[in-house]
Amino acid sequence: MKTVIILLGIVCSFYSIGQTTAIPDPNFEQALINLGIESGAPDGVILTSKIDTITSLNVGMKDIDDLTGIEDFVALEEFWCFLNNLTTIDVSNNTALKLFVPANNNLTSLDLTNNAAIEVLRCQDNNITSLDLSHLTGLHDLFAANNDLTCLNVKNGNNDDPEFFVFDVTGNPDLTCIEVDDAGWADENWTTADENIDETASFSTNCVNECSSGTVEITEMEASGKELIKIVDLTGREVTPQRNCLLIYIYSDGSTEKIYEIE
Repeated sequence: MKTVIILLGIVCSFYSIGQTTAIPDPNFEQALINLGIESGAPDGVILTSKIDTITSLNVGMKDIDDLTGIEDFVALEEFWCFLNNLTTIDVSNNTALKLFVPANNNLTSLDLTNNAAIEVLRCQDNNITSLDLSHLTGLHDLFAANNDLTCLNVKNGNNDDPEFFVFDVTGNPDLTCIEVDDAGWADENWTTADENIDETASFSTNCVNECSSGTVEITEMEASGKELIKIVDLTGREVTPQRNCLLIYIYSDGSTEKIYEIE
């Protein structure tokens, strides 16, 4: 029995030590080699034990197309990946992130639903169309200039904190409504003159768009003369109103609205 237990212990220990993470982009792996995290020539894999305790990583300006493998940097708190060729990035597994800098890439979307610890976000100079930052209650530094934003939600319960040092969403001419905690406070503190916003932008506590945390009031629907026919999810299946998921509201006049209500 002792022999069996010892052998099982050896096998389990070997399995744990030998786990690997795929790094398919050779430029990403070469960057890790240059940083001393990996050694030898790029071969598409790295021992997970070499990366799962790293808290800070800078792979900016390395001509990287694909950051597959970043999901196993589970302890990462500071991450710079600016000036690469990224079209997508998945940081849903990097829940410890506090500083995230994916600026100057080709990103069209950025899902930070699982990254509630982020305090500094610098995602300027991309092609991002919508940003829902309402889960980021500690956010105090936002650079999202020069994107293709049509909706932005920074209604995180912390907008008027004096520690909110930086807010720059200029260079987004199609961004007409920014959802905030207090529209009056935002009007006074985030202005065109101070280069916080474009002239086309305004603030509201409920923008009623795809990254909004509010819902359409019944009185508004009644005033417009339209009635709610049904609510469907993204698969087209009819559902009842619910929170924490994106739903489509279909009205009697043929119009639709995407509603996302946070609990």
